Amino acid sequence: MPPITRRQTAKSSHNSNPKCFFVLPDEILLIIFKLSVETTIPSYQWVRVITLSHVSARWRAVAISSTMLWTALIIRKPSNFPLIPMFANRSHHRRLHLMVNVRSRGGASVETQDAPLEAEILPSFAAKILTIIFMSPSNFHDMLVGDEALAQVDLELLTIEASRPTNYEHFYPRPLLRRTRCLKLKDVYATIVDRPYTLDILEEFHLTQSGLGDAGMWRTFRHLRMPGLRRLVLHRISDSAHRDRGMVEFPLLESVELRHCHDSLPELIGDNIVAPKLRSITIRRQTTPHRPFSGLTIKQMVKRQEQLKHLVLLDNNPKSLLQIILPEEEELGLLSLTQSLQSLVLIACPPEEEGTGFSYDTRDRRSSTPFDHTISDFNNEGGSHSEWRAGRRPQQLRMPNKFAPAV
Repeated sequence: MPPITRRQTAKSSHNSNPKCFFVLPDEILLIIFKLSVETTIPSYQWVRVITLSHVSARWRAVAISSTMLWTALIIRKPSNFPLIPMFANRSHHRRLHLMVNVRSRGGASVETQDAPLEAEILPSFAAKILTIIFMSPSNFHDMLVGDEALAQVDLELLTIEASRPTNYEHFYPRPLLRRTRCLKLKDVYATIVDRPYTLDILEEFHLTQSGLGDAGMWRTFRHLRMPGLRRLVLHRISDSAHRDRGMVEFPLLESVELRHCHDSLPELIGDNIVAPKLRSITIRRQTTPHRPFSGLTIKQMVKRQEQLKHLVLLDNNPKSLLQIILPEEEELGLLSLTQSLQSLVLIACPPEEEGTGFSYDTRDRRSSTPFDHTISDFNNEGGSHSEWRAGRRPQQLRMPNKFAPAV
């Protein structure tokens, strides 16, 4: 028998590798498949899911058996709509997350250019859709030609964004909005011709308007009536000196969060929004040398909320946060404005990051003053801060040095 050469050994070894790979248990193959998809491309990239599932019949069978892989789909052109039935079937009991990002060409709408099949496909699989993201108002209008069936389905999330960051576009509400529990608008505002559009089951509303100012915000509030709203999130609302605001009522609103909005917005909300059940307010902002932290508008907002129980303030400068509750004149302190406040949490963090801080529980009001300590009490070695409960000894909380106030 002739001796086996090194080349023959390498060749036989190479040929046996695929066989060894595909005899692995289904669980191992599924883990490899998921890691290949997740580490190669970001979410909503369905192309790699389909491509990798076609490597072999065995891998396709394993991939199809995982329903989670077939729940996210992005529509970039009308010809992608026929993929919805395939994803709907392979996801089985799971509902779909769709992103619609079809760009028009030459100024014509997508509907007139390509005569897409969404009018037939979307209503047929309406019950399988859980969330939809429209990357432009035109997609929202053109893609929902047959949205009567979609109007009967409860959506967890509906997002409408401007086609470009510099555009501030309007949209006309459709029946789909009436069955949405969470609505997110980014650099767009609602326009109604005759009367307000009522969203009965909407529970959460996010509004981002990077450059339009608060004019678009108040316009949207006038055109969209949200009687069941429980959480309101406003992001990057700038000051436009808009004066035509009017009173807005949210009878069930419990939580308000302001993210990097202009400093006067808290006071404007306190003056123009009626929310008898408001219990929690969160304000995120960034202090800069040209934009020092001013707690006056925050105090004005808190003063008008008689039932407020929880207040969370986030800023990149801990000392600025302390000055809100430790003013030179004690009667101007934030904690003296309302007797209903149960907890105050101050978090010092860099922009767009979560940090650590300290909290003050106001439910024990045995002390003579809400806060009888000075800023120097917080300048401990190692950047540690304290959790304060009125009338009790503080409990130490460790805090990174970079977040500690300067002495």
